[in-house]
Amino acid sequence: MQELGAVIIIRELETILKQLVLDKGQASGSVGESSGMQTSTLETPKCDYGTSDDDTAMKNTDKDASSENNLHLVEGGKKDNALRRYELLVESGLAESLIEACIGNACELLQSNFGREVIYEVVTGGTGVLGQKFSDKLDNLHEAIASLGALPRSEESEEEHIFENFHSSRTIRKLVLDCPAFAATLWKAALKGKAEIWAQGHSSKVVSAFLESSDSEVRDLAKTELQGLVDSGALKVAETRHLKKED
Repeated sequence: MQELGAVIIIRELETILKQLVLDKGQASGSVGESSGMQTSTLETPKCDYGTSDDDTAMKNTDKDASSENNLHLVEGGKKDNALRRYELLVESGLAESLIEACIGNACELLQSNFGREVIYEVVTGGTGVLGQKFSDKLDNLHEAIASLGALPRSEESEEEHIFENFHSSRTIRKLVLDCPAFAATLWKAALKGKAEIWAQGHSSKVVSAFLESSDSEVRDLAKTELQGLVDSGALKVAETRHLKKED
């Protein structure tokens, strides 16, 4: 009965997924709350042995049913969290629908208080189940966000650019710091040769993140162009241990 209940909830979630991630009033208080859906479901659990539980779950799905049950049943006859996460997100089709919803509504999600958290979890959740199963779709999500960043700033438009909006600028900054693959896509598509335009205001948080990244490849992408802005005082960068070491 629990399995059947999960399937029913997932099917209902799929029909209102866009409303849920956009935090629409008509979706709240219904299936979303009753199912206990949270963006943290996408997070990869920590593992002390260098391999995530999600990786283990992916490998074991190819084994026969009896060995799978033996491997993934824990004390009390319950499935472990990694297998349940894989079944609920991947096998149900919910994760794929969620990624597609993020691609199709990236601008609106990034600029909403709840939606930006969904975008962040989906993009960074790619290190676990999502990255192994849907790497191409996650690349498409990176490109969708980068294409929004590549749009020119318009003084006449009432719509804020995603680099200048309070919510989206901070979310994109976090993604640059935490997801090197996304950072590389964003730099090449939206910021290379244009960084000076975005060196002030909310957008400066996005630009400075490239030099503050703990990933040397991300820093190297932007260092040549950004160092001149830092030296001239046009761009403020928080002093980090990475910058100190390079100096």
